[in-house]
Amino acid sequence: MNKPVRLSRKPATSFERGKGLSKDVDEYRNVDCKKIIVNAENVRDTFNSIEELKEFLETIFWPDDGIRYLDDPVSWVEEKENILDDKRIHVFKNIVSMALSILKKGQIQPVTVKRTESRYQAIAGSTRVLACYLLNITVDIKIVETKSELEEFQIHLDENLQRENLTFVETFNGYKRLFELLVENNVVKEITRSTIMKQLSFSRTYAAKWNKILNTAISDESFCKEVMKGRFSSVNEAFEFVKPKTEDKSSHETENSETNPNTSPSPLNINSEPETSSTSNDAETNGNKNKTEAVISLDPNHFDLEGIEKFLVRIFSGEIHFHRHDETGCDEEIVEYLDSITPLDSIEKAQEALAWILSKSSCRTQVEDAL
Repeated sequence: MNKPVRLSRKPATSFERGKGLSKDVDEYRNVDCKKIIVNAENVRDTFNSIEELKEFLETIFWPDDGIRYLDDPVSWVEEKENILDDKRIHVFKNIVSMALSILKKGQIQPVTVKRTESRYQAIAGSTRVLACYLLNITVDIKIVETKSELEEFQIHLDENLQRENLTFVETFNGYKRLFELLVENNVVKEITRSTIMKQLSFSRTYAAKWNKILNTAISDESFCKEVMKGRFSSVNEAFEFVKPKTEDKSSHETENSETNPNTSPSPLNINSEPETSSTSNDAETNGNKNKTEAVISLDPNHFDLEGIEKFLVRIFSGEIHFHRHDETGCDEEIVEYLDSITPLDSIEKAQEALAWILSKSSCRTQVEDAL
């Protein structure tokens, strides 16, 4: 290729924007693509170096300056995709699409890099480096000072998750690597639903699914291999494979569902029994001689653990909200307990959780009123 050139752009370049955003103007530069080492730990399935991309271009007979020379570069690549049995052709198509975007709009976002002895190491934006190489132009970079591998990977993963549509395999690979680094650096002790919620800002339900998937992948190498081979295309598919298998529902529940398919049996038993006391005088003193109290328990014949878990989460969430501003720390205690018992794997654990949450001051009245 000829000497790389600067591509004229209509919008302001990241270099120009950097002058107004950074006290250190040298933090933003424009360099030859060959001075940048592509991130080999990229969560994206892409080329690991410019040299690897160059060799691939030769194997598919990519024309010199093909982005400008071909009438429709994407269609040209798609034709090759139908002929060649090489997954890299799909990766290359993403690079071609990026190159066309840069050719039309300019490089809107700089490549985040760190300094090495003689070159720059890409942290985020490797696809942009390869696209600029394909266009034979220089690339805008932003130089950052990082303190650890964990910090670098967090920058890399954050940009990929926000700016690009990752496949499930790529997302899984990114989250797994992130939490391995968090554990290695003692940021978290283990992968739990609460740590996933905190690190990734996920909802409780979504975090629970990822918690099960990631912990299973770490403990079960065969499952991890299945994920990396692309067996699952979504979080739900992977979670369905690893979630606890519940027992079949009782014949009573099945019969009830057939009779009234629009209703589901309640997971609760509510019995009213006279409350006994040690002495009748104590009861009379308190004016409670004839008082009855609802005894709330889970129906042992109701084996829909997923439904029971959703029911319990609603109760726990209400109690967490009730204690959120009372400065007792009770809300944090409830969150930790809920994380420790979910996902439910037995009716006994569910019954224990119900008894525990009902022991909290406000919850029994709320549950009884709701029922």
